Amino acid sequence: MPKSLFRKNFDELLRFTNFTPDQICILDGTPAQIAKKLKSGAIVFIMGFTRFGLEARELWAAGVRSVDVDEIHMGFGGATSQRTQKFMASAGNEMDRFIAMTGTLIDGRLDTAYPSIKVINPRFYPSHHAFMAYHSLQDENGKPLVWRNHEKLSKIFGTYGIRHTFEEIHGPEAKVIEVEPIEMHPRQREMYDKFHDDALLELDRFFVDGSEPGVATIRARQIMEHPNFFPDLTNPGAFTDILKGELPGKLDRLDVHLADHERSGKPLIIFSALQPQQRQIVEMVKARGMSVALINGDVPEKRRAEIDRDFQAGKIQVVVGSPATAAVGFNWQFWGSQEVEHMIFVSMDYKDTNFIQAYRRAIRGKRKTFLRITIFEYEHSLDQRIFSIHREKSEMAKLVDPTRERLTFSRYRVAAA
Repeated sequence: MPKSLFRKNFDELLRFTNFTPDQICILDGTPAQIAKKLKSGAIVFIMGFTRFGLEARELWAAGVRSVDVDEIHMGFGGATSQRTQKFMASAGNEMDRFIAMTGTLIDGRLDTAYPSIKVINPRFYPSHHAFMAYHSLQDENGKPLVWRNHEKLSKIFGTYGIRHTFEEIHGPEAKVIEVEPIEMHPRQREMYDKFHDDALLELDRFFVDGSEPGVATIRARQIMEHPNFFPDLTNPGAFTDILKGELPGKLDRLDVHLADHERSGKPLIIFSALQPQQRQIVEMVKARGMSVALINGDVPEKRRAEIDRDFQAGKIQVVVGSPATAAVGFNWQFWGSQEVEHMIFVSMDYKDTNFIQAYRRAIRGKRKTFLRITIFEYEHSLDQRIFSIHREKSEMAKLVDPTRERLTFSRYRVAAA
């Protein structure tokens, strides 16, 4: 499981089973500590994805034959990664019982389902290469151009999977998504338009083959999201403020929302995909005298758990997080005794699954009120292409998993300069 879920799953094992604390062991620490824990007499070992690959042989020697993987798409989705290769090699040969748990059968690419299928029954596909040949059309370099044959994957998971949905337990999710169209600052727009067309071309390829965004895309997003902290191209590590102290369009609008929450005293969750923007938002919240905490890849796991507890206790009014890091393992439906009513996405990353996981931090059961989800969108920008990537990925995933939601955000038909 992701390390952020250790304590939550430890507590839930005690709550829902007859295991005692000494029978459950969180397998983490130094090599000496790991060796001691493996001999502790525990019968349930909780660990992260990398740890499983490192300790698989020792686990088999200790008699472990059953493996459950929580949020498997986060740990073993990239079929060609070294960690996934170790998982498939060791798990497939030694396990008597395997359960992969996820609400994300497909995470952007069809081959993210391959590791689970390989363990379930390796005869479905002799290799990852065979999987790719059947499910994609590729260019001369082996990069997928089109995904296909979704129905076979749907049949496999329909046969070997047990599907439970939020809706069958709690009914439809109580949420309202609103997209706020925003104009860029004039100086921001002038610089942005120089990169727009090239960035669109880069993103078209990025969507299918999963390659890294190109230079034009990176520059365009920096101008869109944090022009007050634009990298100084002549001085690595330094920044320049291209708006000379004025706020960009999105943060100017965010400040209006912050003023509302300052007056009402109500809690707020803010998601932002870029770290300079996250840090600037934190400073804006502090300037209004509200308590705030940041969760991103630079924040240690222990501190993230503390922020989670403090927010639920009503000690922190605003949480700022990256969709990728703050989207799993946290329970933010309640702030003290009050239900959280508002969540803002200032900027999005390229994964539809991160958006879904992120807003579900505040939908952890049946809500009494609707969750208001606000998404900021710059007019005539990469936002439209990013939103369309969310739509296309969610549509592809829905062909395999009919319970997945088709995501449609943008109010604009095209993203032209």
